Order: sequence, then structure tokens, then C-alpha cells
Amino acid sequence: MTTFRSLSLLGVGRLGSVLISLATVTYLLRTLGPEPFGLFAMASGLMALASLLGDAGVQDSLVAEPELDASRVGAAFLASGGIAALLLGLSVLALPLVRWFLGSPDVDLPWLGAAVTVALHLCTSVPKGLAQRAERFGLLSSIHLGGTALASLCAIGLAQVRQDIWPILVWQATVPATACVVLWLAVRPRLGKPTRAAAQDQWRFSTGMINFQLLNVFNRNADDVLVGKFLGERAAGHYAFCYRVLTLPLGLVSDLFGTVSFPRLSRLQADRGAVAEALGAVMTQVALLTTPLCLGLALAAPELIGVVFGPAWEPALEPFRILALLGVLAGPQRLLGLCYTVPRETRAFARWAMFATPLIVGSFCVGLPWGISGVALAYALVSSALFPLNALHGARVLGASPRPLFAGALRGLLGGGLVALPLCGACLGARALELGPGAVLGATIGTGALTEFALLWRIRGGLRVSSADAGGDSELKGEQLPGQA
Repeated sequence: MTTFRSLSLLGVGRLGSVLISLATVTYLLRTLGPEPFGLFAMASGLMALASLLGDAGVQDSLVAEPELDASRVGAAFLASGGIAALLLGLSVLALPLVRWFLGSPDVDLPWLGAAVTVALHLCTSVPKGLAQRAERFGLLSSIHLGGTALASLCAIGLAQVRQDIWPILVWQATVPATACVVLWLAVRPRLGKPTRAAAQDQWRFSTGMINFQLLNVFNRNADDVLVGKFLGERAAGHYAFCYRVLTLPLGLVSDLFGTVSFPRLSRLQADRGAVAEALGAVMTQVALLTTPLCLGLALAAPELIGVVFGPAWEPALEPFRILALLGVLAGPQRLLGLCYTVPRETRAFARWAMFATPLIVGSFCVGLPWGISGVALAYALVSSALFPLNALHGARVLGASPRPLFAGALRGLLGGGLVALPLCGACLGARALELGPGAVLGATIGTGALTEFALLWRIRGGLRVSSADAGGDSELKGEQLPGQA
């Protein structure tokens, strides 16, 4: 399967999911207001801190495993299932402590709902990893789109009769619940009895990922908890709004390329230099697509918030713009994790997190006196400074020159900046003509959409995730999931 076709399959499903999610979150934001979202952000952020183990790298381990058999699938299942059961039990026991820490008696439902959502995600790790390894991107795409549509219907329907936290909880839990059921039925992995070698291999990979996640989870979720604790639920709702809305489009592009490139780059494990070269090319493609998107969001933020989300969300304007500009680097930076997971050097991943996490969490604390804008700005400055250091460390782990990574990111950023000129001109021109906010937003979105489609069409022939594509589809055809009936 060619890279462009794989991206298209995933792109259709995820673009549809993003549009459905944007429509749903817009409706829920207008219907429920900031408080339920702030309460959920506080609980889910703290849950992310509590669920430090994640899936212990189970899904990544299955994708990157060079010699996968049924016993290794069984070892992965025991790891993910055990973590899910442990998480649910500890969440119930920790409820009084969580209620005391957040200082709200209303946190019980969002806390337990977040625990169930995380556990459901864990239960999809094994079949999802096998499907990604076998490049069943059509299956993954359809499940994601169908689950998002079902979740949105349930949440919007419930919001008609309840204006509280329940529509958000149902919205969050329905997607992983649907994926869990459908993936296990569709992939049907046969779970073999784990051998000692399989258990040891899973343990080596997982310990590195666990140590990484123990640290990295703080820099991804501590901001929600700190903002909610010290600035209040309303501020937490505004800050969570900025982060969630920007994550949707950025994740659409970066995660698409990451999902497709991971199994293909894993086939190049024997040649670390080739991995670096291929990854640099992927970073170029991602930056080309995300840079115009982020610049357009930052420029048209007043019209976007005012027209789409309403005046209740105007306090989020400044941090929204700051985080949108940070997204220019966040797109290619999200791919640097492949420097560690592809060669299965997860302990080096943990060492990087040990260095980066205190700096990022410290930036949140430094910014708190200046409100959510201060938190966003401090985080943006520190995260931008860490990007070149992350690339240097990743290249060292690969045993390759960092030049392909830096050159790839730079080409994409410069090219994306040039491509963004038409949409920036459309936005500024509409304002100069003193058109209404809706017209300014429409001109920006229309020009940006045309720009993105033209760019994707222009680079489609050059899309390559790994050297496996150069040889056609022969080595990808007929691959069967290990242990599958």
C-alpha cells in the first residue's frame, strides 16, 4: 500500500472525526458553559497523573517487534490488561484523596469517568498495535470515524436533557468503548502462553516506556491541574479549551504521518542512518502542512472564537494565539519520539523525559501569577528551546547525524511559512475592507483549505515514509497478524 493511499485512508476517517468533534465540542461549549469543562479538565488531568503507566508501551512494542509471535502477543495482553485492572482499583481507593486535593465534592463522577475511559483505551492496545503493524489503516480509520460519530450523537442527545458533566463523560468514553469491541472482533488475535523470552523482551521495552511516561505525563497534564487548583474552574475551562481545540487539527496531521511511518520505519531498524533520513523527510511533510494551519489559527483567532464559540470564551483569546504559534514547532516535534521507539531504545526515551519534564512543569508554575496567558507563554518558550535539544538527543540514540532531522524540520517550516502567505493575506485583506467577523473567518478558512489541498496534491508524488515504498507493495502484501486465526 503506497504512503499516499495509507494517509488518504486514515485522513478521511480522522478528518471526518475532527469535523464531528469540532461540531460536538462547539455545541457542548455553548450548551454547558465553561464550568463542566473545567471540572472535567481538572479530573482528567489528575487522572493522567494517576495513570502514570499508560499502556506500558504495549502497542508500540507490538509494532516495533522484529520477531512477533503468539507468545509475545500474549505477554502484551497480560501487560495491558493488568495495568487496566490496577488503574480501576486504585482510582476507587484514591477518590477521597482526589476530592480533598481538588477541593470539590463534584469531582467524583469526572474522576471515575476518566478512569473508565483510560481503562478502555488500554484494552485496545493489543488489537490496535497488531492492526497498525499489518497496516490495516482502513479498519483503524473506519473504527475511529464510527466511534466518534456514535459518541457525538450520544453526547448531544444527552445534553438536550442534562446540562452537567454527564454529556462530556459519555462523549469521552464512547469512542474507546466502541474501538475496544470492534477491534477485538475484527483483528481476532490468538493469545499464546507467554514464554520467558517473550516476557523478558516485553519487560525491557515496557520498563523504558513506563519510566518515560512516569515523567512525561506531568508535562502534558500538570498545567490543567495547576490552573484549576490555583486559578479556578473557569480559568481551567478556558485553558483546556485552547489546548483541546488546537490539538484536534495538529493531531490530525502529525498522528496520521506517525501512524503510517512507525511500522514502515521499524522495518529499517538495521540501518539507523536510513531511519534518520526517512524521519527527516516525514518531518518536512508534516511541517509543510501544519505551519500554515497554525499561523492561520493564530491570525484569525478573534473571529474564530467570537463567531464559532461565543463571547463566553473571549478570555481564552491570548493563550489560544500563543499555543497556536507554538503549534508550528509542535507538529514536527511530535515525531521525534520515533527516534526512540523504532530502534526500541525506550530507556533513552526515559532519560530525555528526566531532563525535559522538570523544565516544562516549572514553566507552568512560573507562568501562574500572570494567569492562563502567562502559563501558555512560559510553556511555549521552554518547549521551543527544547526542540533542538530533543532532535540532537534523538539522533544520538539512532547513532546517526542530526542533520537530516534539522534539515527536514527547517525545510518544512520555511516552506510552510511561504505557503501561509495567501491565507494571511486573505485574513488581513478582509479586515482592511472592514468586513464582518464571519466574512473574515470565511475568507481565511476558504483560502487556507485551498492552500492545504493544493499543497497536499503537489507533494503527493513525493510522499515517502520509508524505503519500503520505493520497492512497491511486494513486501507489504499478504502479511498476517501473528497468532491470528
